[in-house]
Amino acid sequence: MTFPIIKILIGLFVWMVLPRLIYNKRKYKKNTPQFFVNIACKIIGIALIFFSVIDFVQMLFSFGVE
Repeated sequence: MTFPIIKILIGLFVWMVLPRLIYNKRKYKKNTPQFFVNIACKIIGIALIFFSVIDFVQMLFSFGVE
């Protein structure tokens, strides 16, 4: 029951916090384009949230069937 919730929290972390952590690193500030990092983190974070919500709904339906 807690695994999909943990995956949702990880997805939110990747989506909202990870781009800021990457920007704050000095060695990546000049070499990494910020637009690409921002879009990539948003896509990965939203995908994690989407798949974890699907897992959560499947788990709820499997509990109801038994």
